[in-house]
Amino acid sequence: MNPTPFASGEQLESLHSRGRHRNARGRGSRGRAMAHATSTDLVRDTRPSMWSTTKWVVPLLQYKIPAKGVVNVHAPHAQAANTESSKGLTLDSYAAFFQHLLWIEEEHMADEMTQHNMNDVPITSRHPGYEIKVVEKEGFSVIVGDIVHVQHTGSVTDKCYQGRVHHVKGQMVHLRFNDGFSVSHHATVDVKLILNRLPLRRMHQAVTSGFNVPRLLFPTEADCAPLRILAEMRLPNLHLADKGFQENSEQLQAITAIVLRPPGSVPFVLFGPPGTGRRETLVESIRLILKNDPAAKVLVCAPSNKAADLIAKLLTVHLEAGELCRLNSYARPYNTFMQESSELNRYTMYNDNEVFAIPPREKLQAYRVVVSTCISAAIPHALGLERGHFSHIFLDEAGLATEPTSMVAIKTLMDDRTNVVLAGDHRQLSPIVRSRDARRLQLSFLDRLMSMPIYNEQTSMGRTVVKLVKNFRSHPDILHYPNQIFYGGELEACGNPAVTHSLLEYEGLPQRGFPIVFHGTYGRESAQSEADPHKASQRREAPPSSFFNVEEINVVRKHVIDLVDNHKLRITPNDIGIIAPYRAQRQKIVATLPKQANGIKVGSVEDFQGEERRVIIVSTVRNISTEPPALVADPRRFNVAMTRARSLLIIVGDPRMLARYPLWQGWLTLVHEKGGCRGHEPDWNAMKPAAAEGGSSVAAREKGDAQDMIERIRAQLFPNLAPLGE
Repeated sequence: MNPTPFASGEQLESLHSRGRHRNARGRGSRGRAMAHATSTDLVRDTRPSMWSTTKWVVPLLQYKIPAKGVVNVHAPHAQAANTESSKGLTLDSYAAFFQHLLWIEEEHMADEMTQHNMNDVPITSRHPGYEIKVVEKEGFSVIVGDIVHVQHTGSVTDKCYQGRVHHVKGQMVHLRFNDGFSVSHHATVDVKLILNRLPLRRMHQAVTSGFNVPRLLFPTEADCAPLRILAEMRLPNLHLADKGFQENSEQLQAITAIVLRPPGSVPFVLFGPPGTGRRETLVESIRLILKNDPAAKVLVCAPSNKAADLIAKLLTVHLEAGELCRLNSYARPYNTFMQESSELNRYTMYNDNEVFAIPPREKLQAYRVVVSTCISAAIPHALGLERGHFSHIFLDEAGLATEPTSMVAIKTLMDDRTNVVLAGDHRQLSPIVRSRDARRLQLSFLDRLMSMPIYNEQTSMGRTVVKLVKNFRSHPDILHYPNQIFYGGELEACGNPAVTHSLLEYEGLPQRGFPIVFHGTYGRESAQSEADPHKASQRREAPPSSFFNVEEINVVRKHVIDLVDNHKLRITPNDIGIIAPYRAQRQKIVATLPKQANGIKVGSVEDFQGEERRVIIVSTVRNISTEPPALVADPRRFNVAMTRARSLLIIVGDPRMLARYPLWQGWLTLVHEKGGCRGHEPDWNAMKPAAAEGGSSVAAREKGDAQDMIERIRAQLFPNLAPLGE
């Protein structure tokens, strides 16, 4: 689902028994697997003294994978659950349907964890604990609170010690163990990583919650009877904070529908394409809800800490510290939080050890607004807050959350009068799911609702859904292609020309006045193993798991230097974002950037979701792959990557690779026609028909009509949408 986590320390220890442990499958340099740790040979650690004590009220069950295995569990739902549709999902089957998927996903994640086990790892005493080096890998991270099992290398016994991560700095991880653990000089240990089951258990708790109301999970036209499209004459009574909302009819319609919604309505969807002011619309709606109803209490959630922080920062303009709580998990590093979101410090709770703490129930229920991640939204329920305490539950970036993740914030806390608002864009990134057999989890709750007739963007606009259409971010030429493909050409470019048109005379543009560059390269991709380079055995055994492209790195570097050294452009490092899909490419780009470029964000597509920069540079990296590369083959990632730039978009890649995919071929056709190509240009005569992974082919043409190609590609991606212009 997300990058594979370890076992978290936030386990509600006072209430829950420990889960079982799995055998490590990875083989060490001595040709043996690390022994299975039983209850008798595992020496457990103690709860970190730096954590504050929390009085939990509601137990969280283990929800272990059944002993008879996943395949035969809830057999009537197994086949349906393994598809990408919702066939077989009903009120009666809801819990079984999603529990089956969660167990499939857990089994896959646990198997993946064995690939990260390490043998012969040097361990050093660093009072009051120990330090090891963990090699960074794609889709894998270590956080404070994670649990590991270690065994002395070559031990003749099966004794294992449970350690807990107390600090992470780069690749160095500080662990603490029970007092019985000790090491000699130059000691090495075998390390087994333990899957963090806490998020999965909270999802199980949510989907098995007894609150299965049709108007939430399967709303119909009958459930919408109390709703109507609110008349314009009622709008002036809202006392909007910014007159810009009054001039934006879609934002105004959304705010009205949310604020004046009767209690116990069907979920409302705020469909916010890129740069349309979705978060600002949510915050204004929350402000007015609180103003109009002194008894209102609001829970605001998002799938990630970053997304939750973004909306919390906007809320601080309107709320004092006693009114707003940014609820954080124990496991979130306080120092990282202070670097990224220090302005939220007075809205959160932490102890003298600079570790986040959980407010007691009496204090938490006094806040008017609580902001958390979806998983941490289980905390109010665990503390004993009653159903219906929150009159409104908002879920931002809802397209990024699996349905069970969304339900953690919803099903355990709502009652018959609670209103739910989902905000996001189901045509941008979808939830990350590790197992192909659990791919149905990629269909978010937002996605599922938007497929229902009552959420039709045209017929239900203003009643159950509002689509924002004014894009305040991008130059019209940058917006044009994704707008046509993903949004039916409905988005209007309304950005400030002083920003969006500020780089039209940049000397690096192949065509002045057209702020897009495709820089074609034939640089060969290289595979990089993420094994420990100091371990010969790991170098032999580890498969390549990340990729880089030296020529693309050099091209990216040159573009950066040209931009930051051109003082007429007034571009700072904070104005530039670099997107690369592979960790190895990102690391090498950072290492080669000049000093004057310090501060440029280099990240994956996921890292840039919800963000924008004046300049975005994308390195696609791959050029000889036999399997579809993620950024290239995934339309949603394409959409996000192409819609982050405000003034200038630069794509660096191999046109031969990109032209294999209709979505990219259509974009290349458009840029080629506009004169935006540099380096190796697309060779339209030599190009074969683009074989779409997951779609029909689009005939390659020599500089054919780009608009016609857009129509063809759009029909492949969204066959149920009417042609453009209708």
